[in-house]
Amino acid sequence: AHRVYVGGLGHRGARGLESTERNYPPFEWTNAHNVAGEMGSMEQSHIMTSMEALLAIDPDIVFIDAGGLRLVRRAYERKPQIHEALQAFKKRRVHVLHPFNWYLTNIGTALIDAYTVGKILYPDAYHDVVPAEKADEIYTFLVGVPIHEEMEKDYGPIGEPPHFLP
Repeated sequence: AHRVYVGGLGHRGARGLESTERNYPPFEWTNAHNVAGEMGSMEQSHIMTSMEALLAIDPDIVFIDAGGLRLVRRAYERKPQIHEALQAFKKRRVHVLHPFNWYLTNIGTALIDAYTVGKILYPDAYHDVVPAEKADEIYTFLVGVPIHEEMEKDYGPIGEPPHFLP
């Protein structure tokens, strides 16, 4: 099983790669091995870790919550060699997810992120899922309009590597 990590999760404002969750619904729903379980204390769900701790754990795949993407990009541009020391960055196994927590939880976006995580981790099982199409299906069902294109304008293509990676 792939060892995965999600960073850039907002916590009282936008945060960088070091901001993660032990209980991240898209990982729980896809039975992903979240390395944040190896960090912090068991009582806390939100974890502010360090690049040193992340380098020590060195996850196979890194997901970035697009709410923190600007901060992750800034840190990457300042010190790309630190990020490139992570095998996920070295092997281009870094993927953007759309943010679903901003004052409240947007269950539709959390579901879309879970489908995207599933597609990346288990391509055979999710071979028929196209994240953008699934997003429009879910948004249309929940809010009556296919707003995925708007989300992509704000956050970039879901599941793709961040645009700042070479």
